[in-house]
Amino acid sequence: RLFGMATWVRSHQVNTMDASKNFDRRLYFKWGIEPGYLVTPKIRLSMRYDRVILDMYDSANSFHVLSPKISFPLDNWGEIFFQYSHYWYGDRVTLRPGQVPLETEPDTDVFKLQAQVVW
Repeated sequence: RLFGMATWVRSHQVNTMDASKNFDRRLYFKWGIEPGYLVTPKIRLSMRYDRVILDMYDSANSFHVLSPKISFPLDNWGEIFFQYSHYWYGDRVTLRPGQVPLETEPDTDVFKLQAQVVW
């Protein structure tokens, strides 16, 4: 799987002195790839890579994510999967003031357990 998305935003939050606080005329871009392998009809392995650029004119305001995943397809009605994600942040990616006491960067490691149903 390949995916991508670009978004251009107009906003009333304009700050010409600090690019990290300016949300006007910002171009966001996200792309990635997720190759997978069906080990058995009941087990699928995949590795997802995401590149997220929160402002194309400020490259330090971006991050990368690498996420290995193991999925268990449930016949024709859904799947359960476990996923681990590791984040690499650009120098300007920080939490908003007061969001998490005594921390300035978002988490770098995340575990996920998810169930999906299809109908």
